Amino acid sequence: MLRRTVACLGRMLLCCVIILYSAVPALGESGPAAVLVGQTGDIYLHCLTADNGQQLYFASLQPEAPVLETDLNGDGLMDLAVLTRMGASNRGQEFFLRSGDCYVPVRRLGSGEDAFYNYTRSEDGRYIATNASNGYAGALFDNALYTWSGTDLQLLRRAVSQPKVETQVTDNKLITTEYQDVLTIRVWDYAQGIAQGNLLFQAEVNLYDEGALKAALTAVNSLMAFPQ
Repeated sequence: MLRRTVACLGRMLLCCVIILYSAVPALGESGPAAVLVGQTGDIYLHCLTADNGQQLYFASLQPEAPVLETDLNGDGLMDLAVLTRMGASNRGQEFFLRSGDCYVPVRRLGSGEDAFYNYTRSEDGRYIATNASNGYAGALFDNALYTWSGTDLQLLRRAVSQPKVETQVTDNKLITTEYQDVLTIRVWDYAQGIAQGNLLFQAEVNLYDEGALKAALTAVNSLMAFPQ
């Protein structure tokens, strides 16, 4: 059973890499150095001085926070992406967008994400996609597709894969069961401004059913692709 599980996870990893991470993260070039100016618990406060002399402050879970210069929205101006979270499979960043003569922080409108994870940018710069891996060799994920709304990013779609959970009441007790071998995969659309989103896709997939898993991930990839 252990060998079967390891082999299955290995194939899942390959499948997830091929389907969900086919785009290359737009990392950019090394930017101005951020200086650590304070700390509260596990939160580190950094300050960087941009090329226009503007001082930008941001909080990070990392004591060292590299800064990258990259064109986030395709306007030909260099913006800034700063590291705020780092894990084994996830790189979380915050953005400062060049707007006129100054930089402004980019907000996530309609999204509960605490950072932009493993982001990619559409070729024309109109869209940003994030891909957060939550385990099971990438089979658990929380992905988002954004479009620009001024200097902020508005959530368009979200795809989530998580272990199946069932809740029932037995003898006046609430019992929750989580299945480690079954995934619930969903995609929501937020383009119409509906707060809870419009459910576009839902599937329950057994981890050992490689065909069903690949089909579900292919459907997610199609729904989360950059609009043409």
